[in-house]
Amino acid sequence: DGLNDYTLEIQEYETVAYLVKDNKYYNILENGKIVNESRKVSIGNPPIFKEFEENKALKEMIAQYQSLNENIQNSISEVQYTPSEVDDYLIKLYMNDGNEVIASIPSFAEKMNYYPDMVKKVGDQKGTINIEVGAYFSPFKYSEDKKEKSNGASDENGVELVPEEEAQ
Repeated sequence: DGLNDYTLEIQEYETVAYLVKDNKYYNILENGKIVNESRKVSIGNPPIFKEFEENKALKEMIAQYQSLNENIQNSISEVQYTPSEVDDYLIKLYMNDGNEVIASIPSFAEKMNYYPDMVKKVGDQKGTINIEVGAYFSPFKYSEDKKEKSNGASDENGVELVPEEEAQ
């Protein structure tokens, strides 16, 4: 204003998630930058991201996450980046309800919108919902004494989940 006055307007990027590395938490900002200062605990409700770096996959994941409705965002506890030889954008999510989700980042938000319906269809069962290509459910196997998750549920135990729109 005038010759000798300046007005500065500063906009801060919001924290959308926390990156956990070596038991320290780093803020991940909405622009895809990871803040270089760490803390011992995460603050608030943003999910924990694991194995991510500042790259295209992280920026795409943030965009996909932000396009989800708030209820689905709040149901995600952790997102682990697990690229494979077949899919550079593969992720595994740990949900607050005890389920796990396997997905590909580019189609994540679109397919994740069906998550509440998929959970209703499987009822009280807990397991892995794979939405990487199609959509199917594999329940966790529990040992009689330990009640632990086992690795690799077979297809014969799976329940196929197809949204009503795609089934018609």
